[in-house]
Order: sequence, then structure tokens, then C-alpha cells
Amino acid sequence: MNKLFQLILFLGTYHYCFGQSDTITVFYDKDWNKVVSLANASFYGKVYENDIGYWVANDYFLNGKLQMTGTYLDSTLQTKQGEFIWFHENGQKKTIAHYWNNRLTGEYYDYYDNGQIDTYQLFDNFGQLKESSYYKEDGSKSLMEMPLFQGQDHMLAGNFLSSNVKYPKYARKRNIQGKVTIRIEINEQGIVQNTQVLSSPDASLSKEALRVVMLMTDWTPAKRDGEPVTMALNIPISFTLD
Repeated sequence: MNKLFQLILFLGTYHYCFGQSDTITVFYDKDWNKVVSLANASFYGKVYENDIGYWVANDYFLNGKLQMTGTYLDSTLQTKQGEFIWFHENGQKKTIAHYWNNRLTGEYYDYYDNGQIDTYQLFDNFGQLKESSYYKEDGSKSLMEMPLFQGQDHMLAGNFLSSNVKYPKYARKRNIQGKVTIRIEINEQGIVQNTQVLSSPDASLSKEALRVVMLMTDWTPAKRDGEPVTMALNIPISFTLD
């Protein structure tokens, strides 16, 4: 009963704040799940709509220091647009990234909390990774080993894809062809997570490409200086009718 009362009270405050200042304040736990009150929070965020209809989000550590700032196309904060900057708790920049309709584009930087660059990546306008460099905290270069699929280079996964892709009836009937590019992450345990369609000629092809990618379970994770790390990959899947 008490928990229900707290939730109703919070929702009432939520609407009041929005009506008065056009700013929404949300509380998050350490895993970035929304929580009802500041007492259970590790972070808090403020969101408002700017003059051109985009939604600006600023997240904070409980000490009031900025944790992230960025802009979304939608009020649900699902589609990133423009520059995003994340910060370490000591105020040093942690990540600088640029998005176009939720796709990474241009230059991407990760930093250690001492200001030294950790990762540099360059993406084209379609979200394809073109360059990458990795560094140790002392500034020397890291040794990166790419993920392996079924013990082979991930670029050799074409045989698996061609054997498992089923051409969607909807696309076949309408002579829809083209390439779907899926972005996936392979985590430290070799598990696929956070899939995203970067480009596709049709929703039916996207759905089939995502289905097949999720069948790719036999991954050896990437390694950085010998230690397993999470790495993102772009998987292109071509759909061609004879």
C-alpha cells in the first residue's frame, strides 16, 4: 500500500513539473533502471523539449556533476541525434559520439579518467566502421584481437548466413532486393546483444536478417591485450533474387 502511494505521488509530481517548467526529472538506479525516488537513485536526469522540437537530455551524478548530455528526436529518448558527451565522475570526458537518426557517424572517442584517449573510431554516414585505434592508459597502443565466429574470422561467416537465410515471401513477391546491415555487440561471454538495423531496403528483409543474426551463437569474444572485451560488429546480409 505504501509503495503504491509513493508511485502515485511521484506521477502526480511528474506531471506538475512538466506543466510548470517543461522539464522532466527522472531518477535511475546504478543499472539505469527508473526508480521512484531520489533515495533509491544513483543518477538523475532532466529532459526538456528545445525550440526545434528535439528533446535535450542531461544526466547527472548525485553530486550534481554532469554524467551525459545529448539530444534525441523523440520524447521517449530512443533516437539519438547529434553530439553526445559522457563524463567520468571526476569531470573528465569519458565518451564523445555523434549520431544521425540513432546511427554512429563521424568520429568517436573514449577516454580514461586521466584524460588519455582509450579508443578512437571513425564511422561513415551509414554507420559503417572505417577506422579504429585502441590505447593503454599510458598512451601506448593496445593489441586488439577481433571476435571469431565458429573459430574463424567473423568476415568468413557468409557460409552460415547463406545457409540459414530464408527469403521473405513478401519481398520475393514484390521483387525487393538489396543489402541489410546489422550492427551487433559481442559481449565478454561471446553472446550477441544490442542488435540494430543500420540500413535496409525493406522491413521484411530487416526482420529476416535480425532472425538469422540471432542464430549466430558460437562466438569467441574480442580480446584487448589478452582480456575479453565487448565489441560491436557490422554484419552485411545481401538479398538477391535469381
